[in-house]
Amino acid sequence: MTRPQGISLSLLVLLLSGTQVLAEEERSKPHIKVRADPLPTAKEGLVTYTYVGIQQSIDKKFDKDGNEKSLPGMSVDASVAKHSFKMGFSKGWSMHLDISQVNKTELKVTDEEGLLASEEYGLVEGAIKGQFAQGMLEAGSCADMTACMAAIEAGAALPTDNSAIGYSSGTPITSYAAVAARQYFANEEAEAEKGLSDTELAVTNHQPIIDNLILGTQLALTIPTGKWDVEDGELARGDGRYSLTINEEATYSLDQASSLTGIASIKQDLTSAESNGTTTKYEGLNSSLLIGYDVDLGGYLSSLDFVSLGVNYKYSVFQREVSSDDNYVASGNVVQQIVNARMHGFNYGVPLILDYLNYSPMTGKNINLEQTEAYALTLLYKI
Repeated sequence: MTRPQGISLSLLVLLLSGTQVLAEEERSKPHIKVRADPLPTAKEGLVTYTYVGIQQSIDKKFDKDGNEKSLPGMSVDASVAKHSFKMGFSKGWSMHLDISQVNKTELKVTDEEGLLASEEYGLVEGAIKGQFAQGMLEAGSCADMTACMAAIEAGAALPTDNSAIGYSSGTPITSYAAVAARQYFANEEAEAEKGLSDTELAVTNHQPIIDNLILGTQLALTIPTGKWDVEDGELARGDGRYSLTINEEATYSLDQASSLTGIASIKQDLTSAESNGTTTKYEGLNSSLLIGYDVDLGGYLSSLDFVSLGVNYKYSVFQREVSSDDNYVASGNVVQQIVNARMHGFNYGVPLILDYLNYSPMTGKNINLEQTEAYALTLLYKI
């Protein structure tokens, strides 16, 4: 069974996103990753429920040199629904539970010409021709590999019948290699069943330190409730392992209407993921740093006292993922811009918040360009 990893679907919610590293050579299939918003909190006696709808698409990547490249004629489309419950306690403490469901995830060929012209397709087709050239060399049909490859390009034919795949002796090897390479990518097409993804349970504390400065700490446990052990043609819905994330936040109010926020995050795997005898785990800590600016428009124009805007920049570093079958993902990094708009009904007695967020990768290495949009609806209830 081919383990479906490589193209990351870190489905991001609110200000904290988690993006997985792309396997440049080793892997071709995605897995789902859902992470909660950073340091979610609720005041004492306040309970909140947030529904988040997330749409994500991937059709490009940053290569190991930081160059933007298209995926080989393939793309990923994903849709996730997230249910987040928060409760506030005394002295700045709160807890939250995130339950996420994968509605749709598809990896498919969307650009036939792009696939056939891609470097990845050429490598697969060349490897198939190379196998035949090696057989011709061992049979003494040519003097060396260069001569054997030249003979194949000149029209050398399949040496034996293979009616099982519809080819007989006399069929040019180049024709067979082209069809076999295309079938290789057809076999990589896959989708995830609709169902539960990973779950997160977290505890958070916020404390005012000095005038205009609030510090926060969050400890979050990811529970692998999403399906990981899957069959060919199916994508996993989670990471398959427990992990612990520590977030540290500092928010400084510039005035009554605007603020600056910094969030530092580190994540450590607690267990390995097991699938058909294969063990997978990150080699070290994944980390990120987010810097954001938020402004309440009502502070400048009373008619917009229900609207706030924000822009955030996040730098993330991902460690190498290793597995017992010698598969791995090289370490990488990415810089994202996250723009968010919020409307609320607090000033009109309506306990409701609406959010829109857009995530755009700006630069990176060994990483997918994940274009993500999220819409969130939050309801508040005072106990």
